[in-house]
Amino acid sequence: MAGATLAILTPFQAAQAIVGTGTVTGYFDNPITLPGSVYTGIGTNTIEWGTPFNSVSFTNQLSFTPSDFTNQPKGQDFVAGRLYYRNGTIFLGTQIDGVDLIINTTSSDPDFTQTLPLKITFVTTPNVADPIASADFIYFTDFPDRGSFRVLEGEDTDVEVITQFGSSVIVMQIINLK
Repeated sequence: MAGATLAILTPFQAAQAIVGTGTVTGYFDNPITLPGSVYTGIGTNTIEWGTPFNSVSFTNQLSFTPSDFTNQPKGQDFVAGRLYYRNGTIFLGTQIDGVDLIINTTSSDPDFTQTLPLKITFVTTPNVADPIASADFIYFTDFPDRGSFRVLEGEDTDVEVITQFGSSVIVMQIINLK
């Protein structure tokens, strides 16, 4: 008689996901300036720059509005906040060419407490008759593959900043809302 092997299979036991709850903050620092740059708001969550071209124009503006996180699993996307960009009509030479967005996450779990400086590049275009050619755009300098967004002259937009807690890095991605 031949021997037989009996295998007893048990239901799959899912591993407990590591989750965290905490807050997100952000501020702008380290502007990349030109000799004629005009700007305010460094050290805050809203910066403005440029000298308006005329009395009906306005400065450029970038702000970060953070979103807290609750029971956030490691490795899953969540909205860390929103970037708002307003494209004013400014004199060339009064702009800034970039800035750092410093994102801080705070939690009772050290795995969810991180600081990440993200360099942002501004591409300021000459203001010409073509609205598409006059659109400024921004992107994360070290992550150009994560996307960029363009804003027509005199317009504004919001984008979500999607993050993910990994081993020690927050992965950034821009998703345009408009």
